[in-house]
Amino acid sequence: MALSEKLCNADALCDGSCNCVLDELSEYYDISEYANIVKNYIIYFLFSKFKLRQKDFNKKIGLSVKGNHDRAEKYIELFKADSEKIFRPFISARAADIFDIRTAIRSSSGVLDSSLYRVHDDDRNISLYVANDNILTLLDIYSDIMSDAGRLITNCENCGQLMITKRSNASLTCGRTTCKKERLYKANDDYKKRAMADPIKEAYLNFDNKCRSYRKKLSGYPDLLEKYNKAFDERREKIRAFKGGLTAGSSTKDIDRYNQMCFDACQDLQDFSKRLKASIDKNC
Repeated sequence: MALSEKLCNADALCDGSCNCVLDELSEYYDISEYANIVKNYIIYFLFSKFKLRQKDFNKKIGLSVKGNHDRAEKYIELFKADSEKIFRPFISARAADIFDIRTAIRSSSGVLDSSLYRVHDDDRNISLYVANDNILTLLDIYSDIMSDAGRLITNCENCGQLMITKRSNASLTCGRTTCKKERLYKANDDYKKRAMADPIKEAYLNFDNKCRSYRKKLSGYPDLLEKYNKAFDERREKIRAFKGGLTAGSSTKDIDRYNQMCFDACQDLQDFSKRLKASIDKNC
């Protein structure tokens, strides 16, 4: 955008110094295998549009300095309109602090312009898509190609960056470890909040959390941990069986009995964990 602004100078167009800026712009064009095609598209678009305006300006250079400058201003204004069009989606994304490809394309459906060409090879037909003068058209074509391949372009729910995921099993976060952890943490947190609003789920969640803490104290002793897990599984199955028969409309007596069952299981497993831990200390 800074280089585009430097090109919007009538004096530079008149004296030819704009060519240095064009050379600087062309240096950003990436021909490597993993080139950013969107960035390359923007660079090519700006370069070709400016060269077109420059060519039209050079056709009728006169002897009057003022006349040349006035004509240069005219073509600079045309180039400004071109550059504003190519940068508009990114400026909007900056203001919204996120770029949502679906929203961007839907809101600009009236300006999308593309061409489709068929190239006949020896043994197959190749489709060539050309985005005409609009970055959103390029993204729209890319989105269609991804969709045909069973992929979906969306935003990571955590960091907001664009990502490609499988349409049949769409991921909500990108591949970054931090985003995956944040998503898992949020899911667990949401579950806990919902559970706390339900006395039946709350009692089971408290039972499960407390028993996990008892288990941690035996994590370095596989044999003792196996004994504890066996006792835990037995108590958990009984609690789950009773819990399966409860509903929001269950009697207070049944819910109280269930809560007492969870409390007793916690106490018993805590005592069992302490006895196992004591046997370790005694042997030491």
